[in-house]
Amino acid sequence: MASNDEDALRRRDRLKEILKKRLQEVGWEEEMQDYCRELIQNKSLEHIDVPKLVQEIAQKSRAAVPDNIREEISSQVKYFLQHPSKE
Repeated sequence: MASNDEDALRRRDRLKEILKKRLQEVGWEEEMQDYCRELIQNKSLEHIDVPKLVQEIAQKSRAAVPDNIREEISSQVKYFLQHPSKE
C-alpha cells in the first residue's frame, strides 16, 4: 500500500503530464520560445536584467495558458483534493 506522500506525488506527476501534453497540443511551448527569443534579441546584452527578464517571461507564460486548459487542470486539482486516493 502506498503512503499518502507517494500517492500525492503520483497525482502531482500525473497533473504535470496532463498539463504538459495540453500545452504542447496548443503550441504554447513554441509560442514561449519565440517570445523569449524575440525579447532577448530586442535587448542589448548590457541591458538584460536577469531577474526582471525571468519575471517578465513568467508573467507572459502564465497569461498565455489558454483558459480551457487552466480550467481543466483546476478542476482536476479540486477533484484530487476532494477525493483522496484509496490505493
